[in-house]
Amino acid sequence: MTMNNPFQLFGLAQHYQVDEQVVMDKYLDLQKQFHPDNFASRTAKEKLMATQISANVAAAYNILLDPVKRASALLNLKGMSFDLENYISRDKMLLMEQMTLREQLEDSEITRLPNLRERWESDFSRLEESLTNYLAQEQLEDAAEVVLKMRYYQKLLTELKHKSQHG
Repeated sequence: MTMNNPFQLFGLAQHYQVDEQVVMDKYLDLQKQFHPDNFASRTAKEKLMATQISANVAAAYNILLDPVKRASALLNLKGMSFDLENYISRDKMLLMEQMTLREQLEDSEITRLPNLRERWESDFSRLEESLTNYLAQEQLEDAAEVVLKMRYYQKLLTELKHKSQHG
């Protein structure tokens, strides 16, 4: 049982949209089944295998519940060699747009943060819709561009949350 396909490991269809509760339930079932403590009286090989499966289950869980990691995994499963960390965008304006958004965050008063969050979450949802359409049409290069934008928004939303909590 390898972790090459987190959807297969969790018995899910290879679609961007996943039911988070199903993922969490399956995670608990798999971890219960393959927890290394259950193999304490088994051979060293069986213990090692249980440990590896348990680690694969945890990694798959993290991929499936993270929208950007899940989208990246889908691109790779569809045959695109996609490495988000080294992907270079074709969109010449993307960097400027992200710098503008980052400045908005830095310059915003705490009272304006909920409005920013709402707008950016809406933008993220639109990106998810675009991604779903591109994946369905097998337009993988366009899907990759969307995944990169999703990652930028995900980071912005994380920073916004941090600023909201810590002023």
